[in-house]
Amino acid sequence: MITQGKAASSRWISLAQNLFLAAMSTLIFLAAPEVAARLAGQQPCLNPDNQAEGAQTAIRPNAVRQYELVPGATFTFQREAAIRHGLSPDYLDTWEHITYRINALGLRGTEVNIAKPTNTVRILVLGDSVAFGWGIEEEDTFVYQLQQHLNQATTSKSFEVWNGGVPGYATWQELAYLAEKGATFHPDLVLVAFLFNDVDGNNEAAQKQLLGMGTGGRTLMSLTTKSAFLCFLRNKALEFRLRHLHPCLGPNCWAETEAALDGLVAQSQKLGSMLALVAFPMRLQVEPNAEPGYYDRALGENPQENYQDIIAGLCHDRGIAYLDLLPAFQRAMSQEKQTLFLDPDHLNAPGNRVAAEAIYPFLIELMSK
Repeated sequence: MITQGKAASSRWISLAQNLFLAAMSTLIFLAAPEVAARLAGQQPCLNPDNQAEGAQTAIRPNAVRQYELVPGATFTFQREAAIRHGLSPDYLDTWEHITYRINALGLRGTEVNIAKPTNTVRILVLGDSVAFGWGIEEEDTFVYQLQQHLNQATTSKSFEVWNGGVPGYATWQELAYLAEKGATFHPDLVLVAFLFNDVDGNNEAAQKQLLGMGTGGRTLMSLTTKSAFLCFLRNKALEFRLRHLHPCLGPNCWAETEAALDGLVAQSQKLGSMLALVAFPMRLQVEPNAEPGYYDRALGENPQENYQDIIAGLCHDRGIAYLDLLPAFQRAMSQEKQTLFLDPDHLNAPGNRVAAEAIYPFLIELMSK
């Protein structure tokens, strides 16, 4: 009996030693690439929800739109976020001192009264970070400047231009936003700021890709904010995806966007609001040699034909008033000889001024009909 007991005890000790060695081997196996990544200079990815001071109170989940801006939030983007998104070094100092203020209605800007005064025209601008004014002061956004132009041009009516832009939104989220907020905001005109990456965002949402905002995507994003090695793998996966993008040339690429446009038409009709869409250019369309990358691969050799012509046709078929800003930007670029962009997507202050000056007469003509 004693011998059998010792044998059993020896087996348990041996099993425990093996389990310990297996656990240590696994730990070393997992730790080695993490240590190597950090020694090579790789850091964990920035958390999109924590790229700004106070960002934990600036963005909150939304069951339909994935996320939304928190009413009353105030935040300032960090320099690291600017570098990560490829902002020109000339703008870095300005970038990190910009304070974004969200009013009580969840709109960027000062507080506004939801009750519409008499003889007032209210315009709700929908869009992503281009409409929001990512990287520029509030008074430099085309939304703010557009309101100034409209109110200076006429004394018979008062104009309110509300900034409903939310960084990262695509057309389907803007439609959901209008469905949720439209009846409360009572807009007379809904102005959609459209950029080519909205097509990609609409398709990704429909396909529920891994790097989206589903449960799997949020889990992966969370892990990459803690692990330098996983952040490295994520970045490589994104680079691989960008290298293998194909030009979106056919109707199949635009099916989800077409559905969102149909929804915007139906929702604006339900609200009794006019609907207009403004197509914003990408930097490579105005400055062909500036920051080549994502869009030249996505659009092919003739981005003008692959983007503005398609969205113009879709708007025409649906009776959506449409403005292409590319000609205005090309004229301004030939005259001013200075960049109108912060990065491949986002306009700087002069670029927003060009946009506002082009949109203003378009809206005046539209509202006079």
